[in-house]
Amino acid sequence: MSVTIDFTEEQFKALLKLVYLGNYMINGIRTQPNRLKEFDNLVERIYSVAQKAGCSDYIEYDKEDKTYQPAAQLEEEADDFIDDYDDNVFWEELILRLSQRDLRQEYGTEAVENMELRERLQKQTELEKVYLKEFEDNGIENITIQKKE
Repeated sequence: MSVTIDFTEEQFKALLKLVYLGNYMINGIRTQPNRLKEFDNLVERIYSVAQKAGCSDYIEYDKEDKTYQPAAQLEEEADDFIDDYDDNVFWEELILRLSQRDLRQEYGTEAVENMELRERLQKQTELEKVYLKEFEDNGIENITIQKKE
C-alpha cells in the first residue's frame, strides 16, 4: 500500500519538526545498538524528501554516513519545544515523586497500597498542591539534602 499526502512547505516543515521531536523522544535516550530501527528508517525516509519539499534548510545529507540528518536550523527550532517539555516534566515528576514519598512516610507503604484509589489520589493531590505552591513561589531554592552522618 502506498499513501500520498500533499503538504505546503510550511506544513512539511512542521512535519519535519514532529518527526525530529518524535524520534528524539524515542531514540534520543538509546545508544546506537539499542535504537529502534523502525523509527530511524521512517525518519530517514521522510528526511530524504525534504529537499524536494523546499526544506533543505532543515535537513542535510551526510555524504560520509550516507544519511539525511537534521540541519542546525531544525535542531534550534526543536530545542525550544524540548526545553519546554523537559522543564514541564521536571516539575511534574518532582512534585509527583515528592508527594508520593510524603504520602508513604505519613501513612506507611502498606496503608497507601491498601487505600481506596479515590482516597489515595485526594491525599496525594493535597500534597501536590503544597509542592506546586512552593515551587511556583521559590523554585528549587528551598530544596536541601539532609546529610546522614
